[in-house]
Amino acid sequence: MSRRRLERTDLRPAPDTDAAFGELVGLCCFPPAGCTEGVLAQVAPHSDALRTRAATGEGHMENHWAGRIAAAPDPRAELDRFPYLGNYHDLVRLELAALTAVGLPAPRRVVVLGSGPLPLTGLVLATGHEP
Repeated sequence: MSRRRLERTDLRPAPDTDAAFGELVGLCCFPPAGCTEGVLAQVAPHSDALRTRAATGEGHMENHWAGRIAAAPDPRAELDRFPYLGNYHDLVRLELAALTAVGLPAPRRVVVLGSGPLPLTGLVLATGHEP
């Protein structure tokens, strides 16, 4: 199980850490048919610890990639190699679609607070949704 694998790592990007987080994300996004209630029952007692570990791991991953991008001769090309960049594009599209769904126009200006070491939401908004 990915929880046990994550407990054995310092959560910095590495093959074992990446594989454990990949397994956890896969289970969350594509749970095996018919097991959702059983999985939730097993995960619920550990949810606070999992959230904390996931946030710590995400911070390490963003810090790692921010360093790679800043040091790259072509920062934009290196950003495009970030494995979860598509997720951020999808999230921004969902957030903008939610505004449209309730009858609000897309914002012309946005403030992003608490963006972490790799402010992907802000970068996606700035590069893909400029007025």
